[in-house]
Amino acid sequence: IMPPLLKLRQDCTVPTIRQRHKNAGNIAVKKALTPNELMAYMVKNNETDCKEKLRIIGTSLNGQAAIYIIRSEFDVAVKIVDSLLQVHALHNLIEITEPTNDANDQREEYKKDLERLEWKYLDNSVNLVRDAKDQLRKVQNEIIDRVNEADDNSFRWWAEYAVNASKNVKLEQQIMDRISAEMQNYSNPAIENMSTIHGVAYVVGIWLDRFDQERNQVQESFKQLEFFSNNIKPRSGLDPENLQKVDALVKAAFDCHLDNDEEHGKKRNSKKKEKRSLCLLCQVKKVLLKYECLIFDKTFVEDVEKENSGNWNRSFQEGMLRVLYSFAKRNLSDEIALKDGALHLQIIELMKEEYKQYSQFWVEVNHSAAAYDELKMCKSRIRVNDLEIEDEPTKSTLHISKYEVDEKLDEFRMEKELAERKFIRIQGILKYLKHLENNVEPDNCPICKEKPTKK
Repeated sequence: IMPPLLKLRQDCTVPTIRQRHKNAGNIAVKKALTPNELMAYMVKNNETDCKEKLRIIGTSLNGQAAIYIIRSEFDVAVKIVDSLLQVHALHNLIEITEPTNDANDQREEYKKDLERLEWKYLDNSVNLVRDAKDQLRKVQNEIIDRVNEADDNSFRWWAEYAVNASKNVKLEQQIMDRISAEMQNYSNPAIENMSTIHGVAYVVGIWLDRFDQERNQVQESFKQLEFFSNNIKPRSGLDPENLQKVDALVKAAFDCHLDNDEEHGKKRNSKKKEKRSLCLLCQVKKVLLKYECLIFDKTFVEDVEKENSGNWNRSFQEGMLRVLYSFAKRNLSDEIALKDGALHLQIIELMKEEYKQYSQFWVEVNHSAAAYDELKMCKSRIRVNDLEIEDEPTKSTLHISKYEVDEKLDEFRMEKELAERKFIRIQGILKYLKHLENNVEPDNCPICKEKPTKK
């Protein structure tokens, strides 16, 4: 009788989510969360869904506007276009204006207006990338300050302590017992085969060496994105060399992961996707994800579009290092070594925070690449095929037959209505979650009917 009731009680008091991981045979993995973590998880997912539905609504409206223009119903088209369509209109006006003296002046005005609109669209991306970079530099400066405070910035205090502790059999056994107790929640062959403090020192030493190596790899990888993060501006403001680099990065990112057809109910051909090489953004992300698995309790997932399995708890090697420091504080008289040990652990915490800032910086750079792609896409047109080639098959969704005009309009209308209904429902859930987040008085537990604070 008791086990089902216990499980029900745990589900009431310990929120969980289930995630699927490709490397685990696509099985659901249960992950326990605190109430605050669960709230943050639900709000984040809901906000992402809201943005997705808004994008679909915008796309549907733009598609309807294009059909109305094809049907010469310009007054209707004007009412439903968004700001990106202004860029589209100016781009077309520049293209079709006759090259006369008066027209040249008009073209220059159009170009200025076009650049102003592109700046307005990219301005948010510029600010977000700059803020993310500032936060990253702030953490990196803190790391440098802590390293400069140390007497021995190679931080070998733990190795010296392990050698001294190995000379005392009783102390070594106490340390190993504590490590065994700390490692119960971890599953790794390296833990099972350790029986002496020399083995602990060996594992910790290899981990710290890899820590430095992979951190350097992350730093070098992100240097490859500097040309992009420093040049987020309208195409007209870029010199030819940087323009070529930006275009190449955006095109590769679109082919690799920005062209997410699944949002519109279409699945990519997985075989083609496997053959496609990773873009620069995904290469950098892959290096970052490998680094994440080293410094946290996570397992690497090869697919960069999937999250690593595990959580942001400390790695088992860091747990061992902290056990060594806790014993060193009790029976080590070397104040300098203790000071360096404390600084070392602080630096490791800062480096984990640095990883999170790198991750946020990557997200903002990726969004900026998507913004460039949207500016490029907004200058494309839906075209009606010429009569001579109308019977020929076309692979582009931007080329339609004259017989498909009404059908396309109905399709865009239906897509918009569906997205609006889903958006209203999801937005209602988001408002409810925000209300719960701001509510200082939690509701009674549905099982025990008591306030959570009384448990």
